[in-house]
Amino acid sequence: MKKLFSVLVFLLLVLGVVPSFSVVSPTDISSSILPSTKQSAPISINGNTDFTNQAKLNGWRGNGSGSNPFIIENLLINGNESLFGVIIQNTNLSFVLANITVINCEYGIYLWKSKNFLLSSNSVSYTRIGVYLWKSNDGTLKNNTVTGSNIAGVLIELSYGITLSNNSIIDASNVGFYVMNSGDLQISGNKIYGYPGVGILINSGPNTMLLNNTVSGSRNGIQMGGSPNSVIKRNTLFNNGNSLSLSSSSNSTLQDNVIYSNTVGIVVSDSNNNKIVNNTAFSNIRGGIALIRSINSTFAGNKVSLNSDGISITDSSEILLVNNTATNNSKTGISVISSTSSTFINNTATNNSKTGISVISSTSSTFINNTAFDNSQQYYLSGSTFVKLRKNVAQSTKVKQFTMKEKTFGNTLNWTIYDDRPRSYFVYNNSNLYLSGTWVSGLNSVNLDNFTKGTYNLTVVFKNGYGDVIKYMTWLNVLFNPHPENRTTTASKSTSIPTIFPTSSVTTPGFLGVFALTFLIILVVFRRRIKRQ
Repeated sequence: MKKLFSVLVFLLLVLGVVPSFSVVSPTDISSSILPSTKQSAPISINGNTDFTNQAKLNGWRGNGSGSNPFIIENLLINGNESLFGVIIQNTNLSFVLANITVINCEYGIYLWKSKNFLLSSNSVSYTRIGVYLWKSNDGTLKNNTVTGSNIAGVLIELSYGITLSNNSIIDASNVGFYVMNSGDLQISGNKIYGYPGVGILINSGPNTMLLNNTVSGSRNGIQMGGSPNSVIKRNTLFNNGNSLSLSSSSNSTLQDNVIYSNTVGIVVSDSNNNKIVNNTAFSNIRGGIALIRSINSTFAGNKVSLNSDGISITDSSEILLVNNTATNNSKTGISVISSTSSTFINNTATNNSKTGISVISSTSSTFINNTAFDNSQQYYLSGSTFVKLRKNVAQSTKVKQFTMKEKTFGNTLNWTIYDDRPRSYFVYNNSNLYLSGTWVSGLNSVNLDNFTKGTYNLTVVFKNGYGDVIKYMTWLNVLFNPHPENRTTTASKSTSIPTIFPTSSVTTPGFLGVFALTFLIILVVFRRRIKRQ
């Protein structure tokens, strides 16, 4: 029993992290389970001989073989604050516990060094630990309900080949499912509600599969550590604190999860060679998806919206981001900080309040076919070296309006762009080409004196030699001038377009595919000068 109490102390003091994977159970008899009809004292079984003798004495069906397991079913056990409701230990006989209700004891159902078992449609309430497996292998927990556990709803320690399927944990005080130093687990279709410290806590659980689980109302939704080669797929987490965290768990996949209305979305740290694919993270207060101190990770097809930051990558290297979408986040859509060798392909960042795509203090970043539009800043590069850009689009359709009077002169549309390969610009008036030409690195101007009274939708398009495109839209409102003959110079008026790239960005001149030096500020200044004769 010293082992049990040491585990209790550990659980109270630590909220660890990690996963596992697998299967195996005796005959599935869930379709033949009847309601609990018989009251029973707590059950204690120790060894194969004791199990066989008690089966004969109590009339339990089966012989303990894999094809004909012992079946203990349809019981109500009130532990009256005893240590165990059901304890089965030191047996390799196959058995089924079905439709048993256990209340008011320290441990509801405790399996110690057991194997080949099925726990189906049981109910355990008001215990310290609902179901506890210790060194027990090749078993299934299916359709069970654990309510009001103080320490953990289900605790699995030093056990392998366990399947947890369609169980419910309600109002656990500390942990819903706790897996410790176990592996080859499959945890699928479970529901955890209430306010536990951690919904699913896996600490050292390699080869774990977490599929189709729902966790709500926890301080930490799913927390895994030291669990390589794991799959976390199609889970739904909402109204938690930290929603889903994975640490020290390499070669794992996070896919098709839905994460919303949490404090923090997905956080992966100190883990290499992971795939983060097709996840949806929205309305999380502090961030959608974050990667920290990791190598060779792939972000593909994720959708992040209405978070503070959408996707953020920090202190990491060899990162591939492809086909991700970041929209309506209150800070940055996609950001990379203090990282090396990041590649952005076909990502879209839209309507983010600060920056669409941001790279800060990083080296060797490559941008290909990305689109950023209607962010306050489309792209932001600061303190970064060896940056390649090819065929990217920066666009603003958030139209600003400027006003001038007709039949005045000196009205110009000005911009300043620095680039090592400037090429062409186009000015469209209501979708019709008004003017085109080549631009130079530095200050460029277009004269607007020929516009007469009316309202015009102007779109300015800049292209460089690498295929990158920047678009900006503005409304020009030209007022009627009743006295065109009276022209007098007045003070000039200027307005700035939001920065696309900052001057602090550092790239390598001549490095193929790079906007060199500063591409990277667009400043449109509209001036009006009226001179009276």
